[in-house]
Amino acid sequence: MKQVLRCLTIIFLSCLVLSACNNEKEATQQSGKNDKATKSANQETSSEASISDQDKKEIKEEVLSWLAKHEKSNNKAVSNRYFGSGSMSDGDWYAGTEDGEIQVSDRGKPGPKAFDLHSVTGAVTYTSNEGVTGIDKAAKNLSNIEGYSAVADINKPVTKYLFADNGKVYEYAFTDSKDITLSSGFAPKDYNGKDPNLNPNQMFKVSDNKALNDFYNKLLKKYE
Repeated sequence: MKQVLRCLTIIFLSCLVLSACNNEKEATQQSGKNDKATKSANQETSSEASISDQDKKEIKEEVLSWLAKHEKSNNKAVSNRYFGSGSMSDGDWYAGTEDGEIQVSDRGKPGPKAFDLHSVTGAVTYTSNEGVTGIDKAAKNLSNIEGYSAVADINKPVTKYLFADNGKVYEYAFTDSKDITLSSGFAPKDYNGKDPNLNPNQMFKVSDNKALNDFYNKLLKKYE
């Protein structure tokens, strides 16, 4: 009888050990899954998070320098005054692209998570009404009031470029320059859940300027 009890005790203790090992294995596997999920989530936001304000400033300078050099041959002026909202809204502004909505201003309302893409920098090119080519210093203090008619030949296109955090360059060419302002092509995003979103009247598309796209894509990778 004692031998039977001893055998039953050994079997019971073995079952306990085996159960503990299985629980530990499952916990380890679950922890691994959670770590992978966290890593994956971090990777999805790493591109945006890794581009600091200082990085954006440097990228902007590189982009403007490239455009100024290459647009001179097209007799075009270049400026970074591609967007401005004035006091029309205290929320985030965005543009529509063929790849989704791109955030062009971040005031935290509703914030970066509400957008598919985010603008790293931007630029505008046009034919100067003063014959300026390359960087146009006259556009430095341009406001929404006078629009691009203050610096551009209104009979020729004004093209806005958006350099996104997905490595692509988007553009839209405005042909009626007289009515084009810094806010043209953009709209404020609803963030209070009450007012309907205003939709931009234009759709930015990936620029067909392959050299510009290649340049920007390589440039952005240095900061990722």
